[in-house]
Amino acid sequence: MLQQFLYRVWRRLVEHVDGPLLMIASLLMAAGLATVHSATYDTNDRLVGADLNMAVGLCAMWTVAQLPPQKLMRFAVRSMLSACSS
Repeated sequence: MLQQFLYRVWRRLVEHVDGPLLMIASLLMAAGLATVHSATYDTNDRLVGADLNMAVGLCAMWTVAQLPPQKLMRFAVRSMLSACSS
């Protein structure tokens, strides 16, 4: 019973996420973290900051992946115009 519930929750969390995109983004993030770590070996403040920024980015990616494409298309023109006008 619990196993089925956990499976359903897991499927709900990952059903709209693009696997290859997530893998490519993860590899790029790992390369970026390795670069930050090698550049700031003595202090971990920048590494923790980069980790936090990457976690926020992954959460944003997951949130946008939950939206249906029709809703994204509805806001695409407004978003593009506001980005170009700023």
